[in-house]
Amino acid sequence: MSPAVSLSENDLAQFFRVPVYLPVDYDGREMLSTSRISNVSQNGVFIATTKPLPLGTEVELRFQLPSVRELIIVKGVVRWSRGSPKHEKPVPGRAIGMGVEFSKLPRAHRAHIKNFIGRFITEMRGRKGQ
Repeated sequence: MSPAVSLSENDLAQFFRVPVYLPVDYDGREMLSTSRISNVSQNGVFIATTKPLPLGTEVELRFQLPSVRELIIVKGVVRWSRGSPKHEKPVPGRAIGMGVEFSKLPRAHRAHIKNFIGRFITEMRGRKGQ
């Protein structure tokens, strides 16, 4: 059995996905269709939606992180989707939606996301020690 590797919070935050439940708005979203960000990383988000956009679609996302007053506005590209009626059938137990990779993330917004992820990691490590 190999020893556990302890990553710094900065290294861990680079790849970590924080589970969230955040409303998100973007062009192409049907007004009556609910779209929620279900996880966020420094590189992108997964948006749970019954109407994923086609792969390669450029999109501008607008959402707000908990404890951040500023609206996050970021450009991204749909890199993958799951359960899109045109491409595949939904898989039981797997969320229907799309993965959006950030393409143009302003420095201030990048800092907000990085800090949000860092706070989550710190809180989870604190709970583990209790």
